[in-house]
Amino acid sequence: MEAVTVSMAKVSSVGKCFSEIRSMADALCGMIVDAANSGQSLYDTEKATWDRVLQIGKEAMNALLQLQGNGDLGKSIVTDEEITLKRSSSPHDCRLRTIFGEHRFRQYVYARGTNRKIELRPIDVRLSLSPRICSYRSEEHTSELQSP
Repeated sequence: MEAVTVSMAKVSSVGKCFSEIRSMADALCGMIVDAANSGQSLYDTEKATWDRVLQIGKEAMNALLQLQGNGDLGKSIVTDEEITLKRSSSPHDCRLRTIFGEHRFRQYVYARGTNRKIELRPIDVRLSLSPRICSYRSEEHTSELQSP
């Protein structure tokens, strides 16, 4: 899929996410200073830091997904193999599990016709998503945890 430049309008639409990420990062810095001042144990500080890092990461992934738009490539597209795929009548609900947690987004999908197998999920292609619900990194992380 060709590269698409993210417009400033899209970036401003996720301004709230970016603001939240900055706020969470500032809170993390404050928490570290408080931990140092109070003599908090490394264990407790590490655990609290990890929880906040996961929250920041989840918000960052949500922003990335929002910046993708809805995957609308037009009413129909013609593949390199000269197959015409038609856009779904409405965006599909999609779930994604990353190492930061569960995410939901909506995207149009393309098939040869109504009630036919989906052949193109534009956002999945653009982000190189795994055909499963988990991101590739999430799958790697899970297998790392399971290996001896």
